[in-house]
Amino acid sequence: MVMKKLISAVLASTLLAAPAAAAGLEGLFQNDMAFAKLVTGTVSLYEAKDALAETPECGLLDRKYFRQFSLVEAVKVLQPCVDGVSRRSGMNIKAETGVVREATDSEGPVMGIVLRTGDASITSEGMRDLSYSLRQRNFELLGHPVRVRRASDEAASRKSAAQEALDSCMLTTVLRKIESSADFINAYGKCITSSDALKVKELRPAPNRELGVLALSSASDVVVQSLNGAVSVNSQDGPVTVLIIAYPETFSLPK
Repeated sequence: MVMKKLISAVLASTLLAAPAAAAGLEGLFQNDMAFAKLVTGTVSLYEAKDALAETPECGLLDRKYFRQFSLVEAVKVLQPCVDGVSRRSGMNIKAETGVVREATDSEGPVMGIVLRTGDASITSEGMRDLSYSLRQRNFELLGHPVRVRRASDEAASRKSAAQEALDSCMLTTVLRKIESSADFINAYGKCITSSDALKVKELRPAPNRELGVLALSSASDVVVQSLNGAVSVNSQDGPVTVLIIAYPETFSLPK
């Protein structure tokens, strides 16, 4: 009963004050509208955008094609789009082939498209929009899985011990096309098999892996394990990453 009387008194005082405050209500309403617009504008600045959809050079990504692009082809086709996103975002993005998912106990590593973003901050607008764009496409572009890798992530990516042999190799003086594992073996295979430390006896294209190579080594188990990982080499079309999967010489390489 007391609460009802209190409510009635408040309503009565509000109604009596209404005529005097009428002029102020309009100003209050306008202030509220201005504040709402300010909040909306501020929030929109932090909303993720589809950077790929908003970049004209990326229009080819959502088209349907008559055949599946190979991984190397996909990287070449994607680069103009990546260049466009770089210009709009201020980041320096490069598309490469590489390992997009590390090996697990149940399956081997997965090769795909790696988007290198340099030193871009993970909280930057460009990174936010790029991540959102890839999520909208289930982290797949032109039929291949995609992974974003910043410079600070490089320490976490496993490199094969064969990289040192490739870097110091003087056998290859002419850059060639590398679009398959066989191309890599033809161009750089001797750099690996010539290494006394690695003792690689045989290299063979990995089954069902476009840029994967099987290596058979007579070295110690430690060296064989160190061979497992990725190597990066130059080709006519730019850097290419190849996955090395090593076995001791007591094994027969899978066909």
